[in-house]
Amino acid sequence: MALVVGLCLCLLGLLGAYINKKWYNPMTLFCGLWSFICVLSSFRLYGMYTFSNRPYIIILIGFIGFCFGYLACLIKRRKIIIRFWRKKDYGRCEYFIDEKLLLICSAITTFFYAIITVRVLSIMSTGLSASAIRDLYFEASDMTYGSALFAQISAFIINPMMFALIPVNVIYFLQKKET
Repeated sequence: MALVVGLCLCLLGLLGAYINKKWYNPMTLFCGLWSFICVLSSFRLYGMYTFSNRPYIIILIGFIGFCFGYLACLIKRRKIIIRFWRKKDYGRCEYFIDEKLLLICSAITTFFYAIITVRVLSIMSTGLSASAIRDLYFEASDMTYGSALFAQISAFIINPMMFALIPVNVIYFLQKKET
């Protein structure tokens, strides 16, 4: 399984190099590094234990999501200009982002976190302590998330998307108010 995942990641990396016409883009470097790691882990060097297929499937799903997001951002870009206001930081820095993609991703994360918030509030109404609820949340319990699939989606898609969207949303909405 590790060799299959490594080969798939190599193909995704080559796809990134073909699309960008450069070998040093984030998709190629990221996929190249992890394909190298997956192939080396398949050799079980230094007496390494055999793994189940689950970590490799998680790695592959994560990279397919990464590549999908990377390619979606390449399709259509919008220029956001960030200006520095301090005297010693004259100049500007340009970032490209698609407004519709930003809005869709923000809506998805807000929807998922609203569901989790409602579930946590219902658990709190039963009288469970805050520390027990925190433990349930970090254990990805079915009581908090509702299902194992929802917990996996939250862990591998929603949480990374939320952390990536926080600074982008702040910059985007502050810039909208200025103009």
